[in-house]
Amino acid sequence: RHYFRSALGHNTATVDGADHAEQAGAFLWRGPYQSTLLQADFDADGCVLLAKHDAYRSQGLTHWRGVVYRPGRFLAVWDHFESVEEHDVRLHWHLACVPASCDLTAGRIEFVAGAERVLLQISGATVTLSEGGHNPLLGWQSRRYGSLDPCPTVELKADPTASPGQVLTALWLGHPEPNAGLDALLAGFAARITVQI
Repeated sequence: RHYFRSALGHNTATVDGADHAEQAGAFLWRGPYQSTLLQADFDADGCVLLAKHDAYRSQGLTHWRGVVYRPGRFLAVWDHFESVEEHDVRLHWHLACVPASCDLTAGRIEFVAGAERVLLQISGATVTLSEGGHNPLLGWQSRRYGSLDPCPTVELKADPTASPGQVLTALWLGHPEPNAGLDALLAGFAARITVQI
């Protein structure tokens, strides 16, 4: 129960292994945090979103997440971690399907979702794949209360040397598009963050 309620059990980031808030009881959380939506653009091509939260303010870190969604083409998630100190930052993506192929050194994982072959591409992090792990506890899902089933889980450890504090996860619903316009959108996210700081 603790695992499934934790940040580790969700598609988000952990910093130094900590949850966003403290689990103080079965239905109680301690240490509320503030999240702020900074950009929300919707049009016929999809949407672009940028937000931040201060759950890790005690560690001196702010987590920003930008999302770009183009229906039928791709979903890109850009995570930026603003801090003056180095932290152990990890992201987790819990897959409800078994990967068809993996090249973890290149940050590429292909899997089948329904009738579609989907490619997951990661940059700015080292990648591992876990399923049904106990030490550490990782790679599980619960389809109903009281059940525990293995679930392929991608863990990304942010690499501060490759692209300091930035991790990009792109879920391609087809072949990667060289001219998808992602670079310009990511540059826009970075510019907006600079203005906020």
